[in-house]
Amino acid sequence: MLKSLGTPTEENWPGVSKLPDFSKITFTKMNPVPFNTLMPNASSTAIDLLSKLLVYDSDKRYSAKQALCHEYFYTEPFPVHFSELEIPEQSYTKPEEFKGFSKTLDEPFVLPQSPN
Repeated sequence: MLKSLGTPTEENWPGVSKLPDFSKITFTKMNPVPFNTLMPNASSTAIDLLSKLLVYDSDKRYSAKQALCHEYFYTEPFPVHFSELEIPEQSYTKPEEFKGFSKTLDEPFVLPQSPN
């Protein structure tokens, strides 16, 4: 968070210095990095949503309800089953201990059962 949002200050998080443990923590001074620099392939709509979710000040941060109403979720390309997604050129080896999930992209995606 510090690398993307920069060091928390009263300007970007009003009241941060009044938090109970604030004086116990020291932060290296960091300038914020724009989300489009961090994620150059993300759409402007995705960047807009991220910029509203990843905010220090909780009064300015989008709620889950606001996020789900964001244009990002109603703009093409719409969500699809992972088997329909293009496989990137980079190779990725799934960890052996990925318990409860499919082991290859050819198998259906199955969430683990929660114990009731």
